[in-house]
Amino acid sequence: MKNSDFLKPIYSVAQIRRIEETAIPNAVPSLMERAGLAAAELARELAANGKRILILAGPGNNGGDALVAARRLQSWWFRVTVVFAGDAAKLPTDAAAALRAWIDAGGTLLDAIPAGECWDLAVDGLFGIGLARNLSERYLELVRHLNRLGLPVLALDVPSGLDADSGQRFGAAVRASHTLTFIALKPGLLTAYGTDDCGEIHVADLGLDPPALLAPQGCLLAQRVAAALPPRPRNSHKGLAGSVGILGGAESMVGAALLAGRAALHCGAGLIHVAMLAEQAPACDPSQAELMLCNPQRLFENDQLRCLAVGPGLGQSATALALVRHALEVETALVLDADA
Repeated sequence: MKNSDFLKPIYSVAQIRRIEETAIPNAVPSLMERAGLAAAELARELAANGKRILILAGPGNNGGDALVAARRLQSWWFRVTVVFAGDAAKLPTDAAAALRAWIDAGGTLLDAIPAGECWDLAVDGLFGIGLARNLSERYLELVRHLNRLGLPVLALDVPSGLDADSGQRFGAAVRASHTLTFIALKPGLLTAYGTDDCGEIHVADLGLDPPALLAPQGCLLAQRVAAALPPRPRNSHKGLAGSVGILGGAESMVGAALLAGRAALHCGAGLIHVAMLAEQAPACDPSQAELMLCNPQRLFENDQLRCLAVGPGLGQSATALALVRHALEVETALVLDADA
């Protein structure tokens, strides 16, 4: 398995902009043409036997991507309805060229979603990763109207109204059944409301190799972790399956540490040591008696740990802070979560 098959790079909006700035001068055809073609190809696949497609094109480059997709789909004999929610005179250069090409190809524009019509698929090209403020009333109503239609929706780059960095909504967001994101994944697609609003996520790298242009600060595990683990010998025991330490469980939060220990056990770890701060911590876990409960000092004295997870139910006391500092000095794989 190639590393690129296992780890999918994730970039913030600012990092995507840097990649675009590097790639755009040498991109032939343009990145917008590539994005529009990728969108049209996926829309064709999603529409299956349907031929009626509604496309919402917004006031920026995301709208330009949608207009390129509309032109391509129309050339493939789809019946395309384009609602243009922007000002043609204020479009960025590439988006303005996409609008002219759509008109030159015989396309027409509407300023609102027509009533009483039916479509097989909608394409959301209102706003992409550039949105940084709450939607105005006009766009809020368009987003809500699209959601009320109950159509399968393909969002371009990011569902309109969703913050591509945080996954929060700018007042409202399109609820897409599929999202085709360009160049690489963004964190907002995978967090907060993004997990509900994006539907199935597809990535079109537009012919670029993002990690070669800018090293990512994070990656998504693209395969099941269990599938990537080496096969375990049948003649084996728990001591051959690694040792994990869990540190957390302050007063009233011992359950968090126990849940983390149980999760490590079910993921395949052999020896799991759970250290809790609470003075009244249980001596054992009746649901998973295999877990070895101890105090933090005993945990740090264990030189067999292959991974230390710090944070579940740890709290934010002075003692917790001191333990986190100590954990940072331990020479083993370290996972910091929750309070840590």
